[in-house]
Amino acid sequence: MQVMNGFLIGVLLGVSIATIIYFVSIKIYKERYKRNKENEFIYKSILEGRKSICYYFDFEEKRFLYLSPAVEDILGWNREVLYKNSRYLFEAVHPEDVWRLEKNVVGDIDFNKPCILRYKNSKGEYIWTEDYISPVYKNNKLIAGTGSLTDISWRKNLEEMITYKDNYDALTGVYNRQYFQWWFERLHKNQNYRIALIICELSGMK
Repeated sequence: MQVMNGFLIGVLLGVSIATIIYFVSIKIYKERYKRNKENEFIYKSILEGRKSICYYFDFEEKRFLYLSPAVEDILGWNREVLYKNSRYLFEAVHPEDVWRLEKNVVGDIDFNKPCILRYKNSKGEYIWTEDYISPVYKNNKLIAGTGSLTDISWRKNLEEMITYKDNYDALTGVYNRQYFQWWFERLHKNQNYRIALIICELSGMK
C-alpha cells in the first residue's frame, strides 16, 4: 500500500512539475513573441518612416527582397512591379548611368563611396539620387546589399548653379577669367593637347 501511495505521489509530483514547466514555457514563448513583434514594429517604423528609399537587394537572384514605401513617394514607382521585375531599373535609369547600375546589381562597386545615379520618375523627369550600399556576406561570400537611396536633385541643381556662376560672366554669359585660368592649368598638366591661341582686341566695342 505504501509503495502504491509513493508511486501515486511521484506521478502527481511529476505531472505537477511538467504542468508548471509547460505553462512557464508558454509564458516565455509569448513574451518572446511579443518582444519580437515589438522589435519588428520598431524596425519597420524606422525604415518606412525615413524619406530615403531603404532596400535589400539579393545579388545572386538579382531581385529586391525589401523596398520601403518611400520609393512610391520619391519616384512614383509601384513597389510590386519592382519586386516582380528588378530590370525595370534599367528602363528608368538615365542612359549615361546604365554602366554604373550594371555594376551595382552584381556588387562590383566600391562600398566606401556613394553611388550617384539619375532615375526617371513617374512624371518622366530625371532626378539625381545618392545611394549608400552596405555589403552582406555569408561564409565570406557577397550575397546581397542593403542601401539607402536619397533624392539629391536640389543639391545637384545648387552645385550646377554655383559652378555656372563661378565660370561664366553674369552679363554676357561667356566664360570668365576664372574658367580661363582653370583651363590653362589643366593644359599645363597635360602636355598632349594641341591648341591654338587667338588674341583679339575688344576695346571700344559696344
